[in-house]
Amino acid sequence: MLIINNQTFAETSKLKERLGSEKDVERLKKTFESFRFTVQVERDKKALGMLEAIASFLKQDLDMLAIVIMSHGYNDMIAGVDGEAISITDDILPLLGNHNEHLRNIFKLVVVNACRYSR
Repeated sequence: MLIINNQTFAETSKLKERLGSEKDVERLKKTFESFRFTVQVERDKKALGMLEAIASFLKQDLDMLAIVIMSHGYNDMIAGVDGEAISITDDILPLLGNHNEHLRNIFKLVVVNACRYSR
């Protein structure tokens, strides 16, 4: 399982710190470890860094895929700590597609905890 938690954002992004999100990470980690998942936590990633973390995670031999991304967001976008954003539809979902042969026949769980307000 991969958890990406963006809590503290660059001042230039004008996005507020997501207070309390580390508690969510602790609870998610504890819960999934109780189900015998190996949990990898990435913190405060720039937009490109989130994609790199996901791509790297997907190179592992996985029986099941679980990814949780917690950050600010809007519409279909998830903000990195640099204020730049990635698209769920255009950037993340293609990484999880059936073109990745080792991901074809496994269960995939992707949870995004981010606002979806319109800009």
